[in-house]
Order: sequence, then C-alpha cells, then structure tokens
Amino acid sequence: MIQGYDTIATNYLVTGFTVGFHLGCLGAPIQLDHHVANMKSAFQLPHVIDAKLKKEKSLQRILGPFAIPPTHPAFRVSPLGVVAKKLPGEFRMIHNLSYPEGSSVNDYIPAEFATVQYATIQDAISFVTSARSIVFMAKVDIEAAFRIIPVAPSDTHLLGFRWRDLYYMDAVLPMGCSSSCAIFESFSTAVEWIAMNTLGATKVIHVLDDFLVLAESQDKCGTDLQAFITMCSQHGVPLVPSKTVGPCTTLQFLGIVIDTVAMEVRLPDDKLLKARMLLRSFLARHKVTLREIQSLIGLLQFFCYVIRFARAFLRRTIDLTLGVSKPNHHIRLTNPVKLDLEMWLAFLDDFNGKSFFIDNDFLTGDFLQLFTDASGGKGYGAVCGAQWFFGVWPVSWQALNITILELYPIMVAVEMWGTAWANCSVCFFTDNESLVSVINKQTSKEPSVMVLLRRLILTCLRYNIHFIAQHVPGRDNTLADKLSRSQIDDFRALAPWVNKHPTALPFHISPAAFGTL
Repeated sequence: MIQGYDTIATNYLVTGFTVGFHLGCLGAPIQLDHHVANMKSAFQLPHVIDAKLKKEKSLQRILGPFAIPPTHPAFRVSPLGVVAKKLPGEFRMIHNLSYPEGSSVNDYIPAEFATVQYATIQDAISFVTSARSIVFMAKVDIEAAFRIIPVAPSDTHLLGFRWRDLYYMDAVLPMGCSSSCAIFESFSTAVEWIAMNTLGATKVIHVLDDFLVLAESQDKCGTDLQAFITMCSQHGVPLVPSKTVGPCTTLQFLGIVIDTVAMEVRLPDDKLLKARMLLRSFLARHKVTLREIQSLIGLLQFFCYVIRFARAFLRRTIDLTLGVSKPNHHIRLTNPVKLDLEMWLAFLDDFNGKSFFIDNDFLTGDFLQLFTDASGGKGYGAVCGAQWFFGVWPVSWQALNITILELYPIMVAVEMWGTAWANCSVCFFTDNESLVSVINKQTSKEPSVMVLLRRLILTCLRYNIHFIAQHVPGRDNTLADKLSRSQIDDFRALAPWVNKHPTALPFHISPAAFGTL
C-alpha cells in the first residue's frame, strides 16, 4: 500500500516496524542509583499505575517485572507520573524522561530528532475555501497512538522505571520521550499519504493521532471514511470508536469547531468561559505563580488559532516567565501586561467565539487598499477607494514620534470603516518602513505606539479583518500625501472618482480625545 511513497521514509518505517525504532539518544551518562522516586501524582493515584501496568503487560508493551535492575550497564530508571485526560475520571500514565534535569534521557536526544512540523486548522480551512461546494468532514482517532510503535531492543534500557520495588522497561514509545512525537508523526504521515494516494480519499489532514477526512459530498466523505477505517482494521491500527464522527458539516477538530456551511471556525463555549474567569482573576491580583500564568498563556495560545493577530498581546505576558523555573514562584503582574490582559478580556466580552474564513488569495486576489500618510508639522490623511478623510494635528501632537503619527490615520480608518470591511482582507500602504514592521509584527517598544496598535488590532479582531502592511515609495503615495498637507484641491484633481465629501471624524477617535499620548 505504500508503493510510490518517499523511499527514505519507506525504508525508515519498514525497518522500524521490523526491528524497532531508535529514540535518537546519544551518550546518556550511566545512572549509578536506580532508586529513583516516582512523581507525586503516581503516589496519589497508585491504582491508575497498577491498572495501566496490568494492561500494558497483557499487550506485551512492557518488559518485566524484574526483582533487580536488568544487567545492561547503561540501564536507566525514570519517574512515573499520572496526568488527567479531558474526560473526568480518565488518566494517562507518563514516563518522565526529562528527569533529572541536565542528565536525563531527553537531554541527550538532539533537537533534530524531536522537532515536528504539524498540520494546522488553516490547512483544513484552505481546502474548504477552495472547494466548489459545501465540504463534508469526518474524523477518526488512533487509540493509544505511541503505544503501537515498537522501540528498538538496543534502546529499551533507556526506558526503565520502578514500581512497587520491581523494575520494568518500556518496549514501545512512551509518553514523555522527546522524540516520541517525531517518530509517531513519521508513521501517521505515511497513513495520510496512503489514504489519499492508495485509497483515493479526496483530502486527509492529520495531527499526530487525529485524522480529518474532507470531501465535497456527503457520499464521498462517507466512502473515504469507511475505506480509512477498513485499512486501519486490516493492518492492526486500533481506532477509538467513540471518537469517530461524520460525515457532517460541523465538527470539532483539535479542540476547535469547524463549520463548513457558515464558513467559520468557533471556540468552544467552555474555553471562552474559562478564559474570561481567568482574565478577571488575574486583573484583580498583583502577583500570580509561574504555574498559574503558564496555564493562562497555554489557553490564550490555543485561542490564537482562531483569533488572528492576538498572539502579539501574549508576548509581554510570556516575557514575565523568562528565567523563572519554579512552578510556585510568584511573579508580579506589570501594568503593561495588565493592559494586554484587559485587551483580551475586552475582546472576549464582545467576541461571539467565531472567526469567518478568510479568502486564501489575500494579496494575490481581491483585497482592499488603504493609503495613508502623515506630515509631522501639518496633518494626516487616508484614502480607500472612493472614501477619504484628512485632519490637522493639534500643537501637542506635532512633535510626536513619526511612527505614532503615521499609525494614527490607519487606526482611524479601521475604526470608521471597519463595519464595511468585516471579513475582508486589507492592505495598509504607507511610506514609513519602520511602521510596516511594527504593524506586521504587531509589537513596538514604544508604549504610545502600542496604545494605537492595540486599538487597531482589537478593531480588526472584532470585525474579522485580515490585514498586512506594505511599504510604498513616497512618490507613489501622492493622494495620501496631498491629504496630509490639506491640499484638497490638488487631491480632488488627481482623484476625481472619490466621494464629494470626506468621512467625518468622530470626536472619540480624534487626536484631541487621545490627549498627548
């Protein structure tokens, strides 16, 4: 079934399933003391460990038990632990191969053996937006994914653990080995290829053990799904029946709801509620622990898959954790970080948990073009199609950083015309190259610039506006330049197609409303 697949990848998989996969651990030091304590969670839930070991032993996935450590000179013992799964009452056993820090098994697995490039929700969106009709979806989940991948016998000594005074070794990939994801991904990538190239599935996307099947009709999606299930059954790849869904037009994949009829992705309500509660809690406190702030960061990073451009507002929060290693260490929440958290809360309070699909042809197909300019001692202006506006700087603004002045008309344009730009792509053309970088990176070291940038991004998020900034030479930005200098007659002569009157600027977004920034 794999005929035609990449030769190197094929040989790697055939060898791995024949004699076992190597973990990539190079030169781990010899462990002198094998009496390594397990994690606290293992002692709190010993029945979970007992049940897991009994099951794994019956499936021949572990070696042992041994009354004394195996005779291999480099035999290693690493702690066991337990983590909760999403469903209440369900747990996963983990093998902490990152202990002890600095001399663990994972410390001696080079990064290139543990680096993985996963598919994303955007890969599914790209297929949906390019389809000629409504797309139907189905999904399947491989059961106990890592545990179906054999480890080379020459590496099993690295996977030792101790439980109830007996010693064991994993014979399959463990949860906790840094190279497990990359090794399993090589297998699941081949499964995806077989589904599309041998079975003839229209489109299959996977992330580790989660597979999404897409097709442009319900019948084709159902046929592709059944062919996939049959293939897995015939080749001993176990699936989780309760997680098989579809064909349908709405399903949750990787924790995000995809709706191919409404052409949108949605965040689950429970995660929205949890985020609001956490944000309000943080804003009411002066200090939080590293563990607490990492939990919030993880949740908001998940949101970034749906909320475009929001990642910029996590950077200062993430920076607070740099250099801090103890989970219970208290970290002071700075005012800039609280401003970012307030932005998140303001958006989530107004956010319905949806993000409409953006056309893939941004900057290669149809998109809106906004041209803006600012003249330090005079004023500002913007033009988009037939719409335009201009204004004069108050004295208190004339000496401000030019980046602030150039950003201001862009922010104003988005606020005034944002409702008409909803679910559209917009390119901001400016002759200020440093501003292009600020907008595209969504960050600046200048607090005053961030005031306007936050407002710009928040409005774009609210209306699902996809934007990018591009530099335009001053000689090609003539219309906006004329407006910034209040040369309205010259502007009209050059652009006879524009509206007769400019868009009126509301006071709440005028320079006067911002004060001196």
